[in-house]
Amino acid sequence: MTNETMVTIQGWIGNEPSLRMVGGAAVANFRVGATPRRFKQSTGEWVDGQTQWYGVSAWRALAENAEHSLAKGDPVLIHGRLNHRTYINKQGVEVVALEIEATTIGHDLTRGTSRFRRVVRSAETPARTTPEPPDFGPTVYPPEDPYVGQATENPPTPDDTEEAA
Repeated sequence: MTNETMVTIQGWIGNEPSLRMVGGAAVANFRVGATPRRFKQSTGEWVDGQTQWYGVSAWRALAENAEHSLAKGDPVLIHGRLNHRTYINKQGVEVVALEIEATTIGHDLTRGTSRFRRVVRSAETPARTTPEPPDFGPTVYPPEDPYVGQATENPPTPDDTEEAA
């Protein structure tokens, strides 16, 4: 769609992600807190601003991967569509909730390390209805360069190079 507000936030997961099925599609929901920091030149110190909380939803394969990869307290980067909704809370106060429909989620590697594992899905694999870890299989590394460390059949000699010149 056009004219959607896309945002990227850096923050910390505030609750354990939950996975549920909606209309046959998996959706994961969790909250992310982002606290802005500013350098206050008058004191020479970093000062934390007010923490902003966002509801995050992820759909389909992203939802399943998020549910198995993320935990409360993880530092993350979230990219997606920013939405807001207004509702009346139990105290009768109108509240505006900011929500992000995630298109990309990743661990914030400025805060630690992470290990990527590709998930292989097939057309006949139905969506899971109970949370169970996916079968990631063995870690697959890129193949080695087949020419590294191997001699060619007829390696050039100094005499060959002089004749070619």
